[in-house]
Order: sequence, then C-alpha cells, then structure tokens
Amino acid sequence: MNQRCFCGRQSKIELLPKKFLESFCFFIKPAIEREKEKTKLKNLSYVNSFTYAQNRNHFNENIEQNRNKEPHSLGVIYLDLNGLKEINDKIGHIAGDTLIITASYALQEIIPIV
Repeated sequence: MNQRCFCGRQSKIELLPKKFLESFCFFIKPAIEREKEKTKLKNLSYVNSFTYAQNRNHFNENIEQNRNKEPHSLGVIYLDLNGLKEINDKIGHIAGDTLIITASYALQEIIPIV
C-alpha cells in the first residue's frame, strides 16, 4: 500500500511495519514450531505409544518432582503376562499385541493414575 504524502513523495511509513512484521515472522515462526515439537516430543516420552500408559520416564520425573515433599504412599506394579510368548508364536503378534493393549487398558481403568 504505497501512499503519497502531502509533498507528493511516496510514503514508506506503511511499508516499514509490513517489512518488519514479515521479517519478524520469518524468524519467529520456526522458533514457535520448534517449541511445539519439543513439547510434543516431551509428552510422547512420558507415554507408551503402544498402550498409552504412562512409562518409566513419567515415573522418574514424578519421583524427582516430589523428592523434597512430605513422604506419601507410593506403589509400583511390575507384572508379566503369562503365555504372551506362546500367543505370539502360535496365533501371531497381532494377537499378542491385542493382549498387551487389553491388559493395559484394564489396569488403567482400575488403578488411579496421579
């Protein structure tokens, strides 16, 4: 939008903000996208992408954040799905994967996650 000022010359006043904003956006947009990607990756690092259950990274960070707080109850579950190898070998890995996901969902429904 070039406008002529009262003396007949072309005004650059409106061009300066536009050029500045375009330059500003050129540098800021990638930085914003990087921050979004970092946040997405951090969130993905706390959840098992297969079962969507919280993982060891989430547990370790939770422990670290609460290290200096007043002691409270803590429970850890370590389990093994009996027969998973046989299911994978005899029926196939899709059936084994389904068993893992089903077990994970069942545990997430009955165990409160903080």
